Amino acid sequence: TMVHERVRHEEAIVSMPSLDPERRVAPLPDPAPAPTFAIRAGAPADAAGIQAVEDEAFASDKQAFKARQVRALLANPRALVLVATEPDGAIVGWAVGLLRTHTHPRSGTQRRSGRVYSVAVTSGARGRGIGRALTRGLLDSFQEQGVRRAFLEVRATNATAIALYESLGFTRRGPVVPDYYAPGLDAIRMGLRLPESELVGCLSRASL
Repeated sequence: TMVHERVRHEEAIVSMPSLDPERRVAPLPDPAPAPTFAIRAGAPADAAGIQAVEDEAFASDKQAFKARQVRALLANPRALVLVATEPDGAIVGWAVGLLRTHTHPRSGTQRRSGRVYSVAVTSGARGRGIGRALTRGLLDSFQEQGVRRAFLEVRATNATAIALYESLGFTRRGPVVPDYYAPGLDAIRMGLRLPESELVGCLSRASL
């Protein structure tokens, strides 16, 4: 699952009289290892690694970005790109968010919003919290940019992504949007609005 659970290990007492009393308490299991992945800002040199993640994560529905799209996002000044890497440097996940500036129709004041354009993790790296870490990293980046409004679209059948977004405080907005991604691939809109000083971001397309 995407949510890390802390497991409490109890001492196992062995009551067989033939055992040495000093051996009656079984050794506790080793504690869960700390995350071995790292989150950092993406760079143009990461294009090939990101493309590999896209091709693997979205292979089943042919929704993967093309190489030119990945390069364009890396070069876009309004895009915030993060990658998740293994200790050997291999990229196993990535996320990209887009910043938008809106002018309020009545007051004329400008407000910023963020949209996560994509979150993807390779199948072999899922279940380690990488999708959550990428998402939180984008939210931190959005906060630094003064984002106050969040919105997203997520595939209606992607229960894992929906649960992740709800755990971060996002709620569903409006009815299901039919055929949003492709014929038969519906979407759910979710949103979040927080005070200026709070953390805010937006999530959209995901393969976690």
